[in-house]
Amino acid sequence: YGIYLASGFGSNNEIAQNIILYNSQENLYVFTATYYDNNVIENNNINEPTIIRNYEASFPVGTTGHIITWTVYDTDILATAFTVFRNGTSVSGYQEVPWNSGQPLQINIDGLAVDTYNYTIIASDGWNGISQDEVIFEITNVAPNINVNVDNLIHEIGTFGHFITWVISDPSVLNPNYTVYLNSSPIGGFTNNSWTSGTDITINTDNLSLGSHNFTIIGSDGYGAIIEDQVIITVINTIPQVVVEVNNATYEVGSTGNYIKWIINDPSIFAPNYTVYFNNSPMIEYINNTWFSGIEITIDIDNLTLGIYNYTILLLDGYGASIQNEIIITVINTFPNIISSSEEIIYEFETIGNSISWHISDISVFNPLFTIYLDSIPLFGYENQTWSTSENVTVSVDNLVEGIYNYTIILSDGYGGVSQNQIIVNVIDNIAPYISSINFIEYIEGEMGTSITWIITDSDVYYPIYSIYRNGTFLISDSWISNQPIIFSIEGLIAGYYNYSIITYDGWGEFAQKDVLIRVKVNSIPIVTHSEEERIEYSESTTGHFITWNIADPDT
Repeated sequence: YGIYLASGFGSNNEIAQNIILYNSQENLYVFTATYYDNNVIENNNINEPTIIRNYEASFPVGTTGHIITWTVYDTDILATAFTVFRNGTSVSGYQEVPWNSGQPLQINIDGLAVDTYNYTIIASDGWNGISQDEVIFEITNVAPNINVNVDNLIHEIGTFGHFITWVISDPSVLNPNYTVYLNSSPIGGFTNNSWTSGTDITINTDNLSLGSHNFTIIGSDGYGAIIEDQVIITVINTIPQVVVEVNNATYEVGSTGNYIKWIINDPSIFAPNYTVYFNNSPMIEYINNTWFSGIEITIDIDNLTLGIYNYTILLLDGYGASIQNEIIITVINTFPNIISSSEEIIYEFETIGNSISWHISDISVFNPLFTIYLDSIPLFGYENQTWSTSENVTVSVDNLVEGIYNYTIILSDGYGGVSQNQIIVNVIDNIAPYISSINFIEYIEGEMGTSITWIITDSDVYYPIYSIYRNGTFLISDSWISNQPIIFSIEGLIAGYYNYSIITYDGWGEFAQKDVLIRVKVNSIPIVTHSEEERIEYSESTTGHFITWNIADPDT
């Protein structure tokens, strides 16, 4: 766009200025032309000064850095001036102040109270061209925001380290203050205290009594806004918890190492105490004793006589809670246990090394005694003798004549428990050795590794001897040991039948004989036969066709 203005008539006519300005705020164009004619200046300005502004519509009270900026544009100015009005009243320092086109005019509007304000600028260009601009904005006050953090809304009486923390946030404050109330009463040290936005306000909630407690904070931002928050703290008292350990609720009279152990757990205690009662009577050394949470209380319950006993512990936590625990202890006496070496002993007359052994065990003993009787008569040297648990009591039964005898042991554990055990001893005349072996052996001629095994049993021997015969012909003689095998090889025989005999002597005049029949067979050639068909024919791809051979050998 453009406007062209040609020079007029006359030698002194001259165009001095030809300017077009665009006011974007009011969407108009301003044309200014200045010319000289006979040295006289005339103005053909068709508009007042143009004012462009930059401002904030509203902002919180107490904040800073808030400025209204006006820029006045006018290319044809003379004696310029502007005045700023606030709600119709001129603002000191902004009355009839000169201005320059295009240079910003600023006014700081910090520090205003909460309200709605009208700021108006009136600007003149010195040619009677006057313009004005009006700014309306609001100073607001946002109520403070409060956040709370509580470690435990419910906590044990007597415990420590409990807090309430409030954080008040407000972008605009003026001498802010707060008061904390406990059950509607102001708390000393927390009355009309100042606060800083975003900073913790912490109060300790220890040492409260049982029950519910109301903590209320009321805060002011100094501009008239109030914030309030309420926290309910409940103080409780948990009843003590008891863990009991009894190593033996039932134990043997006279045994040791028996105890009751209590462990009490309570998060809150104040001068706690306990008393232990024995059959409803307080035990002198356990009256009003102090206890600690998690620490065991142990009492010794050894040395009780036979019977049933009641142990009761009564515990107080110092805050009014109590608990008791009852333990029943039974003291018993198990009779001695006797294990004999044998229920009956049989031995041959005039043999030696024969004895009876009793293994005695008892959990609890006190001066234990035993007596051994031979046919109901106390045996000399074995009357009222001391015994020890888990040890053997042994008595020799040698040198008896042929006959049947009764050996009885009677023992007491010292606590009233009595046990007895009876063994029958049978002394007999000398018995011949007993020989065990297989009766018949068969093998093929030439086969290797074939032998006869004999086992001779006799508990009473004296230089025992054995002899081996084949078909009555003596082969070998040697000594033998009861229950140890005698192995004799019979390989290398030709086909036929053979009789092997062993004759044993015990050294005391008794002997025994055992015969074993041997058959040595001829090694026959196997006979092979096949199915009756000499020739088998079948069609290609058919199935179910077989050749069958039969092999026979009587010596396999």
